[in-house]
Amino acid sequence: MKQLNIFVVVVVFSIYIMLVIMAMSFCQVWYMTVLLGCVFACVFLAFIKHCGNRYYRLVKKLHSHNHLSKKCIINISIHEYEKKFTILHIISKVLSTFSDLKMG
Repeated sequence: MKQLNIFVVVVVFSIYIMLVIMAMSFCQVWYMTVLLGCVFACVFLAFIKHCGNRYYRLVKKLHSHNHLSKKCIINISIHEYEKKFTILHIISKVLSTFSDLKMG
């Protein structure tokens, strides 16, 4: 099953690269923006789903052991995801700076 998922990702990514090359050859900025927006939206949704699954497993594990209260569980999960969202924020800043340089 994992090999099938990897194959689908490779095919979709290669199609995306072809579309980007076509957009760059036509020099249509709106086309590139739409493509990049779709890709970032898919990546963000996959990230949210991954975080949700990890949070659910964490809550289930901690509730089964009864070590921590709900408040502690929420604080742990918020601290864990703050690190990840900080990395995403840095990546988005770098990409926006790059696009500003490219546009103007």
